[in-house]
Amino acid sequence: MDYIPEHEAWARSTLAGLELDFVIGSMHLLRGLPIDFSPPKLEHLINICGGTESFLEEYFDRMAHVAESGWADVIGHLDIFKKFDADLRTFPPRVVMPYAEQFLDRLAALPAENRPVLEINTAGCDRACAEPFPSAAIAAAAHVRGIELTLGSDSHAPDQVGRHGREATELLASCGVKGLTYFLAGERLRFAL
Repeated sequence: MDYIPEHEAWARSTLAGLELDFVIGSMHLLRGLPIDFSPPKLEHLINICGGTESFLEEYFDRMAHVAESGWADVIGHLDIFKKFDADLRTFPPRVVMPYAEQFLDRLAALPAENRPVLEINTAGCDRACAEPFPSAAIAAAAHVRGIELTLGSDSHAPDQVGRHGREATELLASCGVKGLTYFLAGERLRFAL
């Protein structure tokens, strides 16, 4: 479910009437403009926000709201804004990490029994950034804070199901992650890597 502030009440009422295994909360729009549609549109959005750091502050604050609102079981593709950033010049890790860590601190402060888990989305491996959403550094920072992780391939076609799963589990193991979380009929379950 995409987070669109002016439609949050509708989203909540819609979700309440559905029997789902889990809900992924994500964001593709900020200020009504697309984050992951094209580099020029993202650049325009960053300029409207007042620069990269202002964009990151607003983006991560909105994602924290998704986590704190209680309707999402999973936080999806957390740093999708780097999708087109092949050399990470627009979003260098040293600039992104302080905002990501503030988000993770807010996420970690939620009660563990209903805290959303963080998705490691392997679709990023097929994008210009060539790494999962979020980065290994963010995944490791989440793990250190006790935030549970899950794996997703963001499949838009049958042949994309499970893509880059092996590489992602190896990356997570290198971060010290020993297990992942998944959901079935709304129940949180875990398995060892």
